[in-house]
Amino acid sequence: MSATARPISRPSLAHKMLANTSWLVGDRMSRMALALVLYAFIARHLGVESLGALNLGGAITAIAMSLANLGLDSVLVKDLAQHPTKAGSIIGSALLLRGVTGALAFVVLLVSAPWLAPAPASRAVSFILSFGLLLQALDLPKLVFESRIESRIPVVTQYAGFVVGSVLKIVLIACGAGVKAFAFAQILETSLHIILSWTIFIRRHPDLVNFRPSLERALGMARSGLPLVLNGFLIGLYMKLDIIIVGKLLGDREVGIYTASTRLIEVWFFLPGAVMASLFPAIASAHRENKEIFDRRVRDLLHFLIYLALGLAVGAMVFADLIIKILYGSRFAGAESVLRVYCWAAIPVFFGTGWSGVLVVLGKQKFTPVFHGIGLLCNAALNLLLVPRMGYIGAAVATVVSYALSQTAGILGIERAYFGRILLDAFRPSRVMELSRQLFHLFLSVANRIIGRTAVT
Repeated sequence: MSATARPISRPSLAHKMLANTSWLVGDRMSRMALALVLYAFIARHLGVESLGALNLGGAITAIAMSLANLGLDSVLVKDLAQHPTKAGSIIGSALLLRGVTGALAFVVLLVSAPWLAPAPASRAVSFILSFGLLLQALDLPKLVFESRIESRIPVVTQYAGFVVGSVLKIVLIACGAGVKAFAFAQILETSLHIILSWTIFIRRHPDLVNFRPSLERALGMARSGLPLVLNGFLIGLYMKLDIIIVGKLLGDREVGIYTASTRLIEVWFFLPGAVMASLFPAIASAHRENKEIFDRRVRDLLHFLIYLALGLAVGAMVFADLIIKILYGSRFAGAESVLRVYCWAAIPVFFGTGWSGVLVVLGKQKFTPVFHGIGLLCNAALNLLLVPRMGYIGAAVATVVSYALSQTAGILGIERAYFGRILLDAFRPSRVMELSRQLFHLFLSVANRIIGRTAVT
C-alpha cells in the first residue's frame, strides 16, 4: 500500500472529522464534565484510601464482567437481525447462557476477591459490586433495541440511570456516607437502567416476551462468542491489571492516588471511538472503491488521532499540579506525578483504536488478540518489576510502555511499511501545522456545542 503524502482535498476526511466528531464529542463531553466533577467531589469526600478501595473493587469486578459477558453482544444483535422470527428462542437462550456464566463469575469473584483485595474495605466493595455480574445477565433489551435500530432507547435508559445515580451520590456526600454506600449506588444505577429497559421492551414488543430457551442454541451462541470473549477478557485484564497489582503489592491508599490520576486520562479514551464511529463507513467504502482515497483517509484519520492524543498528553503534563490541586486537594499529593507519566498512554490508545478499525476494513482483525496478549504479558511483567521499586509511578511507567509495545508489535507484524510511512509522515512540518489548525477548529467547534447546550438547558 502507498501512504504518500498529499494535500488534503475538500471535502476531505479531516473536514468530516471536524463536523461529525464535534457533535458526538460535544454531547459526550458535557456529560463527562459533570461526571468528572462529581467524581472529584466523591474523591474529596471519601479520601485517598476509601477511593482506592472503591476503584480496586471496581477493577476486579470489571475483569470478571468481561468473562461473564461471553462476547454475546455482537452475536446476539446479529442473530436477532438475521432471524427476527426466532427472537423468542434467541433471547431465552441468551438469558439462560448469561445467567449461568454470570453466576459462575460471581462465585469465582467471591473466591478470588480475598486474595486480589487484601484490605477489608476493598473486599467489601468487591462483594457489593459482584452483584452486577448477576444483573448483566438481564441487560438484554438493549441488544434487542440495537438489532431493531432503536438504539436511542437504551441511551435514554442509561442516561436516566446515570442522572438518578448522580443525584443519589450527591445525597450520600451530603449525608457523610462511607465507601460501601457508593458501591451500592453503582448497583442501583445499573438496576434502574435494566428495569426501565425491560419496562419499555415489554410495552413495545409484547410479542417477543414469550421466551423459549434452547440448550442447543445457547451452546451455539457460546461457541460463536468464544473468540470475542477471549479478546474482551484480554482487553479487560490488560486495562485493569495495573490497578490490581498496585492494590495487591501496595494497598488501597496507593490505588487511590494512582486511580485519581489515571481517571483523568481514561475519561478521554472515548474520543478515538467517537471519531471511528463517524468515519468508519467512509473509510470502508473507500477501501472497496478507490485505493488512493482509502490511503489518504487512513492517513488523515491516524494523524488526527495522534495529534489529538499528543495535545491531551502535553496539556496534562504541563498543568498536572494545577489539575490535581483544583480537583482533589492536598490529600492527593503525589497524583500529579502519576498524571505526568500516565498521560502519554493516550498516544498508543488513540492510535491503536484507529489502527484496529483499519485492520477490520482490511480483514485482518483476527490478529488483534495476539497483540493484546503481547501487551498483557508486557504489562504484567513490567508492573511486577517496577511497582515494588518505584511504587505507583512504576505502574504508570509500566502501563504506558506496555501499551506502546503492543502497538509497535502490531505495526511490525501487519503492514509495517504502510503504517510506518504514515507514522513518519505525521511529523513533517507541513502536516504538523495542518493538524494543529484542525485541532484548534475542533476545540472551538466542541466549545460552541457545549456552550449552546448549556444555554438551552
